[in-house]
Amino acid sequence: MSTHSYQYNQPAPARKLVVLIGGSSGIGYAALESLLATGGSYTVVLGSRAELEPWRYGQLQPSLQSSNSVLERLDCDFARYTSVYQFAEIIKTKYAEPIDVLVLCAGKISSRCRHTVDGQEETLQVNVLSHALLIELLALKLGVNGTPCRILMVGSSLHRSVPEGTVSPANIDTKLSVNFDPMEVYHITKLIQVFLMYTVQERFNDDQRPVSVVVVSPGYIPDTGLSRELGRLKTGFSHFIMPHAPFSTPLPDGGRTVCRGITQNFPSGTYFSQRKIEETAEETYNMELRHAWTQWFISKNVWKPEFIEAPAPPMAPLGPIPAPGHVENYGQGQELDQGQWQWQGQGQTPMMPFGQSGSYPPQTQQPWFQMPGQGQGQGSHS
Repeated sequence: MSTHSYQYNQPAPARKLVVLIGGSSGIGYAALESLLATGGSYTVVLGSRAELEPWRYGQLQPSLQSSNSVLERLDCDFARYTSVYQFAEIIKTKYAEPIDVLVLCAGKISSRCRHTVDGQEETLQVNVLSHALLIELLALKLGVNGTPCRILMVGSSLHRSVPEGTVSPANIDTKLSVNFDPMEVYHITKLIQVFLMYTVQERFNDDQRPVSVVVVSPGYIPDTGLSRELGRLKTGFSHFIMPHAPFSTPLPDGGRTVCRGITQNFPSGTYFSQRKIEETAEETYNMELRHAWTQWFISKNVWKPEFIEAPAPPMAPLGPIPAPGHVENYGQGQELDQGQWQWQGQGQTPMMPFGQSGSYPPQTQQPWFQMPGQGQGQGSHS
């Protein structure tokens, strides 16, 4: 009796589009490993500040091949709104299909109070404001044509450590600038992130789109890189000593918890940890306070009262869109001395912020513009 092996030329299963921010290392990378190990077929667009190290990419290759998945990386730095706008524009232009999952893992603990080029306290912008901005920019690709979509934010149970009633939209700027304490500021940003979850949930509920937004607390994971700015002693302690503490969560376990938020069904507005669905801080159930934080997001020009496509500024005709992984063709924004900005590269400059017309960054004195081909433009910001 003879045996034969056959290879059927069947079409590959449709890949789900997953946009993952902050996945080049730490908890984001651990979640990516877990997701690919599930065997599902995905197109994963990884947005990160740093390149994916070759050894990490090699580590993912067997799972990518066995699941018929694709991994593509683009620059996305949540400390710069220009980078968030660039990233969103490429996603909207290159990928025609709706986004199935948007995972927001980017986060940091700043060692001192400093403001970004966009005028925001850095921890607040990276941990909350840029999350809101990216959701807003990609909103018209979420839950469209009846396609269910999940927005997953990586949070922390430490949001409950903020004393109730001590932080509000009215005093947040003072809280983040007076007697700056890195961990206290981190806790505050994680509390505001929970308010962002409820803000996003309300928007999509009102629009009747099948979008669920959840926050996952993967546990205390000391070696994610969050403490990279806190000095060698604290960083070394977090990386080498704290992982052995009985209350610590191993990084792979944290990644699997985040992956559950991608693959399992949770009602919109759910906050869950490794073990169970949990209540958020008591004050987050105050509807007047939720409304106040929603208005605060709007005042920061990262959120709008309703879904409206942000108008793009006048631009020269676009050239071909670069392939993922070649985002440098879109140019790089660089702050020079005394508030001067320089843009180098080719293609399209970022879209304008909501409420601004013909200028970027906000409150610029000279408009930004598109330079066909190679070139540079300058403006100044206050």
